[in-house]
Amino acid sequence: MKNVDLERLIRLTNIEVESEILEKFSESVKNILTWTEELQTVDTANVDPMFSVFDILNKGLENLRVDEVNDGNMREQVLLNAPDKNDMFICVPKVIDQE
Repeated sequence: MKNVDLERLIRLTNIEVESEILEKFSESVKNILTWTEELQTVDTANVDPMFSVFDILNKGLENLRVDEVNDGNMREQVLLNAPDKNDMFICVPKVIDQE
């Protein structure tokens, strides 16, 4: 990853990174990308796909909780912590396509 790409990524995420940390961060990102490229070379032709990290055969599906959609019943508490809000929504700055 070029420093230009990394600087653009940092700008888009609105995080502050000091210049001396940028080089270390850049090296870490390069290492991660290299590792993921290495993973692409692993032969997984004879490996059965997984849909869960749990050993379903041993634990059984009955031990998994029911996945129910809810709002957490904390809307007011969350909105109290929001720096900018409009009615029941949290307002955030636009970060896409900022150059």
